[in-house]
Amino acid sequence: MTDSFQIGLLTIDLHLAEAQSLKAKRQVIKSIKDRLKNRNNISIAEYGAMDKWQSAKLVICTVSNNHRHIEQNLQSVINQIDNWRLCEITRNKIEFL
Repeated sequence: MTDSFQIGLLTIDLHLAEAQSLKAKRQVIKSIKDRLKNRNNISIAEYGAMDKWQSAKLVICTVSNNHRHIEQNLQSVINQIDNWRLCEITRNKIEFL
C-alpha cells in the first residue's frame, strides 16, 4: 500500500475598497482568516502588500489524498470570500504540489 498525498495551494489577491488605514485592513483580513479557519480544514497566511491599505495577498494551503477534494475545498474558500462581500477578489490561482 502506498501512502500518497497532494498539497493544494491557493493564492488570492484582494482589494479592500473601504479600508482607509492599515488598522482597518487588518480587521478585515483577521475576520476573513478567522472565518475561513473555522469553516475549512486549511492553513492561511497573509503575504506581500503588507503596507498597502487597500491590497492584501493571502495564501491558503490544504492537504489530502484526493485531488478532487482539494479542488472543491479551495473553490469553496474562493466562493466564501466572494459571498461575504468584505473585499473584492482581483486574482486567484490554485496549484497542486
